[in-house]
Amino acid sequence: MNLNHNNNFAIVAILIKSINIEEWRKTINQFTNSTEFLKLEIIEFIDGANEAFVTFKATLSSGDMLEKSRFLKVDNRWLYESGEIKSTAY
Repeated sequence: MNLNHNNNFAIVAILIKSINIEEWRKTINQFTNSTEFLKLEIIEFIDGANEAFVTFKATLSSGDMLEKSRFLKVDNRWLYESGEIKSTAY
């Protein structure tokens, strides 16, 4: 997929507008306050000019999680766009 700067910016702007920031912050805080991060293992890294993917295994106090995350480059900064949880072992 060939994404240009304007497409990346538009995608991020849509995502930001669709997120209830306070609810997101509350959910993240609850998760991080009740979960201990024990280990992070990078399984795969696919680097592109404006789009990159990282597949990782997180070992948490509640179990393991395998996720493939998508990042977009906007204004020369990498921003997390989305993630697909491949498996969990809770």
